[in-house]
Order: sequence, then C-alpha cells, then structure tokens
Amino acid sequence: MCGRFTIMYSWAEYYESLNLIPSKAKGRNDPPRFNVTPGQTFGSVVNGEDGLDVVETNWGFIPFWASKKMKKPINARGETVHTNGMFKQAFKSKRCLIPASSYYEWIEAEPGNKLPYNIHLKDNEPFFFAGIWATNKTFDATTCAIITLSATENIEEIHGRMPVILNRDVCEEWIDRETEVDRAVDILQDNRGRDLQAYRVGKAVNKNDAQGAELIAPI
Repeated sequence: MCGRFTIMYSWAEYYESLNLIPSKAKGRNDPPRFNVTPGQTFGSVVNGEDGLDVVETNWGFIPFWASKKMKKPINARGETVHTNGMFKQAFKSKRCLIPASSYYEWIEAEPGNKLPYNIHLKDNEPFFFAGIWATNKTFDATTCAIITLSATENIEEIHGRMPVILNRDVCEEWIDRETEVDRAVDILQDNRGRDLQAYRVGKAVNKNDAQGAELIAPI
C-alpha cells in the first residue's frame, strides 16, 4: 500500500520536468511537503470537462454516488480497480495523476518496532502516481485514491505492495477520458517499480503532523 508520501517540487518544476500540467498551474505557490498523510488535500492533474486542470483532492476516496458515511480508502488495488463497485466508475473516466517525489513504508524489525524507509527514484526524480478521483455533491468533497500493485522484487522485502508510478510516455493516455478501460488496466503495468530505491529514515516521520526536510534524511 501507500500511506505516506512527499511532494518536494513546485508545480513549475513538475511542468519543466514532465510537461504534463496546464501552463496556468505553473504559478501555484504550494510549499514542499515531506509527510503527506491520509485525509490531507493536494493538487492532482485531471482531464476534466474543460480539459487539463489541477484540482484540489482530499486523500481518501468517496465515490460520487455515496450518500452516507462510509470507509474512505486511500488505495485501490490495480488488479481489481476496474471491477470493484466502489472504484470502477471513477476508473472508467476519472483517472488522475498525483504528484510525488517519494513515499514511505515500514519494516517491522521486531514486534512493536517498525523502521521507516523512504522509497524514491534515482536522484529523487519527480513522478506521478496513478490515481482515481471523484466529486461527491452530498459531502461537497473531491477525493482521490492511489492505485497499487504487487511490489517489484527490488522493494518487496520492505512491503508487498507498491503505488503505481507511471512512465512519462503513458501519463497523457492514462488521464485521457477516451482511453478504454482495458487499455487503462494495461497502462498500470507500464510503471517504474523496478527503478525504485530505498533507504532508512528516522522515526520522526511516524508522527502524522511531522514536517521538514529532515524527515527524508537517510540514517
């Protein structure tokens, strides 16, 4: 799964590096975030009715049809996201790109002692998670979830699941509303899992309200 991540770069840097966001978003002045947690809000790249846009999404998915309180999953399994009743409508036409620079996972070294790791691409290259999003009018909420798959062999000892980090050349097709469901399922396999690297970080990141660049410092 993916339960914490970082967004180190500005939207201008995502624009220059990946060239996948509307130019009007380059001026967004979002500060770097070193511990994004479930329930927090961040910008996601979507292809909405008016074209490419960055919308504020809360991490914890609520389908558009929900009318009462329900579980708000932060992840959706890539193997079943297109058939699961909670996610399948969003997967069909509301796929999004969630900006990130790394994410965290924990190894239980011994009972009660979990060691956090920072997982990232080489040189902390910026990337996008594959996500889905939805707007629910009952709760006046726009929410999202990150899609996961079984971890690749280079990181499976840390955790058995990993968030899908899409290759740059399939990102536009991923958020295209005209991309068929079967093709979108295939796109999930075109990911950068085998490019991931990891190192241990301090336990300060265990606190939901912790922030600061020191959270990603290796130990």
